[in-house]
Amino acid sequence: MAQAIVTPPMQRKAEALAALVPLMSKGRSKRTGQHFVIVPGTTPTVAHWATATGCTCVGFQRRGVCTHSLAVRIAQTPAQKVSPAALATRERMKSYAELFPADD
Repeated sequence: MAQAIVTPPMQRKAEALAALVPLMSKGRSKRTGQHFVIVPGTTPTVAHWATATGCTCVGFQRRGVCTHSLAVRIAQTPAQKVSPAALATRERMKSYAELFPADD
C-alpha cells in the first residue's frame, strides 16, 4: 500500500479541528472496546467515528489518512513541556521600574 500523504491544507484543517476535540463526544466500541471521538464531517448532518489510527469517513477509506484521524492524533499527543533547566537559563525579565524609570 502506498504511503498516505498529508498536504499542508489538510494539516492546517486538522490542527484547527484538534483544538475542538476535547469538546466533542467520545465513545467506546462495545465489540472491540476501542475508544473513539465523534467528529463532525464537512456536511452538517454527517459525523464520523475517529481514532488516532482510523476513521469511518470515505477519505480515510480511499487515502488511508484524513483530517478527522489527524485531529484526534494531534489532540492526543501530549504537549511538549519546558524543562526546568531551560527555564533557569532564560534571562530575567526587567521590572516595571527598570523599564520605566521615575523622572525626578
